[in-house]
Amino acid sequence: MIKASFRGRQSRAVFICAFVFVCAFAAPAAASAQQSGIPDHAYTTTTGYGKGWECLRGFRESSGSCIEVKVPGNAHLNHRGDRWECQRGYRKESDGCALIVVPDNAFLTDQGYGGIGWTCERGYLAKGDRCEKIILPKGAFLTGSSHGSGWECERGYRAMQDECLPVVVPKNAHLGYDGDSWECDEPLIKRGDACVAK
Repeated sequence: MIKASFRGRQSRAVFICAFVFVCAFAAPAAASAQQSGIPDHAYTTTTGYGKGWECLRGFRESSGSCIEVKVPGNAHLNHRGDRWECQRGYRKESDGCALIVVPDNAFLTDQGYGGIGWTCERGYLAKGDRCEKIILPKGAFLTGSSHGSGWECERGYRAMQDECLPVVVPKNAHLGYDGDSWECDEPLIKRGDACVAK
């Protein structure tokens, strides 16, 4: 009975000592954090450079303080947690996120025409806020480019306004490297529309 009572008092004494020890170091640490200039909603960092603190996720630094990031509707915090970005299907507009209106024959994309969040399907070109079908002339193929006409002439043809005209290759000549002109066979040289001796 005496041993049990002694052990109980000993346990309480150890607990009280531990409590006093923690309190003795916790209070100066908190005071030290306040004195070291760490603002509210921040944590200390262990890097040997910089200011020695960073704002918590959901806050951003402003003039030595950490201010809350106000996330508008249809948005979320970025990967760093110090800014917001719009959800897919929305784009930043002023202080909020506006719905992206995708026209017919188009699809959502991160890098759309003019940064508007959509791109035309293959075979269509963006014209203002819509996608127009590409009219392929004879002897042409789709390029997949969102700029220009969206098509190029096949080898053996050359572009002339909205058409692809066949390249007429004279005697003793062959198609050039690009396929839209001709060159004389060696050792002949070009003169007008023919290949003649030097």
